Order: sequence, then structure tokens, then C-alpha cells
Amino acid sequence: MSEKIEELFTDQVLVAKIQRKLPHFFELTRVGKTRGEKTAMDVGADREPIITSLLMYKFGRDNVFADVSATENETDVILFGKPISIKTSTNDIKMKLSWTTDRIQVLRFKESYLPKNDVILVHYVSKGKNRKGGLYYLPQELQLHTLNMVGRDEYIQVPPEDTNPRGIDLRSRVLKKMVRSPSVLSFPINWSITKFESDEPTLPPIEQWLIQWQTD
Repeated sequence: MSEKIEELFTDQVLVAKIQRKLPHFFELTRVGKTRGEKTAMDVGADREPIITSLLMYKFGRDNVFADVSATENETDVILFGKPISIKTSTNDIKMKLSWTTDRIQVLRFKESYLPKNDVILVHYVSKGKNRKGGLYYLPQELQLHTLNMVGRDEYIQVPPEDTNPRGIDLRSRVLKKMVRSPSVLSFPINWSITKFESDEPTLPPIEQWLIQWQTD
């Protein structure tokens, strides 16, 4: 694990700012991706730039490379030369490993998958009275250790055959144990918003999110 990333979780002024601002930013993406009562499945892609811009705000643009090739399936950003995956999980904590739906590809993935990157995981809770989630940093070493300890059948949740799957998940009960590990950096976030106003649901680019982080 990079010593630099620890600052994201130990800088108490920054942590308080994230706890205050992130619920509003995520609500903005939800509004922009909601039609009727349904939120589009690709809302996670619109939330990635929020976290990327947060890293730029904390560590400087020169230390954050966001223009990652689409062929780098697990890498969303490179921080101080280290590739990192950015994941968001809504309500029940879970983590998507692959969007593969072809049955043959699914089975091949299960037999060959190995975690390659550290992961920044945002657990977003959009409903219920207790809307407590958090921000987590899962080291690659922990993911590999857990995979080896529990085995592929327990670690990787393969969708049932002849269904309309939404990719392959890391099994929820395994992830819940992982985020409680001493090697995971984390802090809680209360996603309840007492007042939210948005006249402009258009999603800003990374640069605009960066401006939002820079303001008080």
C-alpha cells in the first residue's frame, strides 16, 4: 500500500470535507441519471471522476494520471505510478469484478481472475433510515490473501445460467469481512442530505469536480 494514500484517510480536515461534500456530489449524479424512479446502471461511471478529482485535489494533478486506456480493465487511475481501481457500491455493499455476461467468458474469468490493483471503494447508501456507508481502501495483497483463503467458489459470485446477469461480483459476505480487516483504510459517511438543490443536473467533467473540491 502506498504511504501517500494513507493521508487521504488520516487528514482529518480532508476527511470532514469528504464526509460533508461527497453525499451532495453523489446525489447530483443520481439526479442526472434518474428517469422516473429508475437510476441508470452506468451511474457508477459518472461517479468515478468525483473520486479522481478528489485525488487530484489532495495529491496534485501531476501525481494523478486519469487518461487510462480502456483496455486496462481494472485500472481507473494511476496515483504516484500505482494503478488503482475505483468502485462504487449502492446500498448492499458489493463490488463488481467484471461486466462479462457471455457464459463461456464468465467461466473463464472465474478460473483465471486475480486481483491486480488496490481498490478505492465508495459504499453509497441511497435509501432507508440508516444511510451510513463509507470510503474504503482495499490493498491488492488483502484481496489476493482472501481469494486464496476462501477459494474461487466463495470469492467470485457467478450469475446463474439462463438469467439476465449484470456481470460478476465479489461475493457480498466476503467483501463485508474484507472491509473490517485491520489492513483496510476507511472512514464512515452518512449519506443523508437534509437539503439538496440543483438547477443544473448536467454532470461536470473532472476539472469541474476539482473546482467543487477546492471550494469550502
